[in-house]
Amino acid sequence: MKEKQGKKESDAGGLTSSPTNSNPQSSKEIVKLLLKELVQKYDLKKEDILDAIKKEDDNDLPISIFNNPSLSSLETISKYLHENQQLKFSQIASLLHRDSRTIWSAYQSSSKKLPQKFFIKPSEIKIPLSQLTDRSISVLESIVSYLKENYSLSLHQIAVLLNRNDRTIWTVYSRYKKKVMLHG
Repeated sequence: MKEKQGKKESDAGGLTSSPTNSNPQSSKEIVKLLLKELVQKYDLKKEDILDAIKKEDDNDLPISIFNNPSLSSLETISKYLHENQQLKFSQIASLLHRDSRTIWSAYQSSSKKLPQKFFIKPSEIKIPLSQLTDRSISVLESIVSYLKENYSLSLHQIAVLLNRNDRTIWTVYSRYKKKVMLHG
C-alpha cells in the first residue's frame, strides 16, 4: 500500500503525469503536452527548449557523407565536422574520444583524396557521434552496427548506403559481433 502511494506521489510531481485526463493519440500530441508542461512547470521558453533539442542533433552525421568510395570512415567524419560543421580538430577529437593529431591526420588525408566539400542529401538516417566513442570497436563497425540495430537494415542496404561491398559490410558486422561477445 505504501509503495503504491509513494509511486503516486512521485508521478504527481514529475513529467509522467498528464496535464489533462485525455490520452494523447499521436507522438506529436505527446510532444506538445510535454512542451506545455515544461513551459508551465519550469518557466522555460519554447524557443529555448527547441534550440536545446536542435543543438543536440547538430553534430549528428548524415548518412549521405559516407556514400563515397575514396575515404575511410574516420576521414569522412573528420572532413565533414571540420568543413561542414566548422569544428576545430580539438573539438572533433574530444567528441570522438581520439587524439587531435589523429583527427588532423585523417582530415589532411581526406582533403588530398577529396578536395571538394561534402554535398549533404536530406535523409532521415543520421549517426549520432556518441555511437563512435567506443575505442574497442572500429568506426566502421560502430556505424554498421548502429544502422543494423537501430534501423533494422539488411547488410546489403547498409552496403549501398555506405558505398561499400556487401562482403566488406558482412565482415565488419561479423567482427563487431565477435568483439561484443568477447567483451560483453
